[in-house]
Amino acid sequence: MNRTKLSICQSCLSSDEIENILTMFNHDWSVDLRSNCNRIVHFCRAGCCSSDDECHQKCRVALYAAAYRLWDIPLLYRWKHFEPAAEYVLRCLLLHGVLVSAWAHVCEPGDKEVNLQAVDEDNPDISPAMRQAVRVNKVLAMLTSPDAIENFAKALLYTLPLSQFMDELSFVESCRLRLRLRSQGLELPKSRCQVSTEDFVLMNMKLVTGPV
Repeated sequence: MNRTKLSICQSCLSSDEIENILTMFNHDWSVDLRSNCNRIVHFCRAGCCSSDDECHQKCRVALYAAAYRLWDIPLLYRWKHFEPAAEYVLRCLLLHGVLVSAWAHVCEPGDKEVNLQAVDEDNPDISPAMRQAVRVNKVLAMLTSPDAIENFAKALLYTLPLSQFMDELSFVESCRLRLRLRSQGLELPKSRCQVSTEDFVLMNMKLVTGPV
């Protein structure tokens, strides 16, 4: 079950990182970290770890791959970097809810007692500290909502075709520029974009009409 959950948010991970995460975090991921005294359980099988120190080191490496390594900032005017960010959030929600546990520690005690959901963080009359508290509180509310995992999973499902189309469109544009340079006598022998004019025409037709 853990492997199935990770499979929808692992495109930024290497095969070794995936196996290490599944090996070291082999307890049921649906068990929330906060309900288990903020402890992650690892069932050590024969030949897995020779000592507690080795176990802790392997867990740190796996946790770094799963939750500590961040992504490039998503661009608001296009979908660039969106998938790694959404995958990160979804992965850290699925993995014992480690993101919720970590984010809850960011909130000041007073933030949890006062309802900040109705406060407008863009209000110029509030202090920068209050503005940040409102944003942190709203993020925590989003992460702890009953549909948080489903919403992030659907976001990835919906945007994957769009992301693939944007990648294809970007590649076709690169090919167009390479062909223009080649027509002006500038060869780029080490370029990975070595398409002919006929190939470029077919690529443009595929963008407009879809695969044939």
